[in-house]
Amino acid sequence: MMILCEAVAARIRELLRRDEITQYELFRRSGVPETTISALVRHVHERIMLNTLYEIAQGFGLTLEEFFDSPVFSADNIRE
Repeated sequence: MMILCEAVAARIRELLRRDEITQYELFRRSGVPETTISALVRHVHERIMLNTLYEIAQGFGLTLEEFFDSPVFSADNIRE
């Protein structure tokens, strides 16, 4: 089980691998600073701004619904 910020980090890493892009390329596509993306991937922060996730999802060409449509976010996988 993981906390939500760990699940977000796992999903971003999954999408980076899927699209075969770097964090720098995601920054270029999304406009989210590379330092922020890096901090999210390393789950340095426990709180994540929804607008940041929206921009990251857009960088992957996804809606927020599509971003969260992953087994990593299942209720059985997330703890508080």
